[in-house]
Amino acid sequence: MVATVLPCVQFFKVIADDFDALGSRCLSMTLLGQEVICLRHPDDVAAFKNGEIWVKPKNWQKLSRWIGDSLVTERDAARHAQAREILAPAFKAQSVKDLVPLFSEVAQQMTDIVEAKQGEEIELENLTRRATLDIIGHAGFGSNFQALDMLANQLNLDASANNRSGCPTVDMEGCIDVIKVLDDIMTPVMLLYQDMPIPDSWIPGYAGYLAGVEKLEKLVAKVLKVRIYLPCQLVTEVL
Repeated sequence: MVATVLPCVQFFKVIADDFDALGSRCLSMTLLGQEVICLRHPDDVAAFKNGEIWVKPKNWQKLSRWIGDSLVTERDAARHAQAREILAPAFKAQSVKDLVPLFSEVAQQMTDIVEAKQGEEIELENLTRRATLDIIGHAGFGSNFQALDMLANQLNLDASANNRSGCPTVDMEGCIDVIKVLDDIMTPVMLLYQDMPIPDSWIPGYAGYLAGVEKLEKLVAKVLKVRIYLPCQLVTEVL
């Protein structure tokens, strides 16, 4: 097996290596013309998360076309805390324990793919990201995005078509490969976040960013339609 990483992940690895080399709790650097302070010690991060002192930068608004109004972009500490309180029950210990069978299913599917490619290279990051997406799809949206099945198909393996949850399944013929879409938009996302003094349309890959976001919006619309009008256990048609 081989672990390959995205350019943005490689960038963060460089920062981590600098932390280790300098033995510092913080790093100051210039990134695309802006002064940036990087923290990683838990105490420093905890202090920075104090919403009464620090607020999220307005840069996140540059990504509103993609992530909209959410916990990621919310700059008001009180509203952020209120939203977290609403979501908290889903992350209680018992709720997570109830997902163990799903974790086991996805883990088995990952194992099947690795064993089928025994002795050959396989991108470990791609494998784990797809497993994570399948778990989120089932647990959070009641939908099977078949991310691991798509990988198996790309590797010329038999897709497991694992859908014992009874949740709607993405049509493999006309599906959206969410992982690929996210990979495609990540570079323009990072550039947009820098809020450079140029029109957004000048950002390299901006047109692809808009196209990728549109694909994700269509997928979300289909998932919501199924969740609103058809109980998960009764759905037999694909999205």
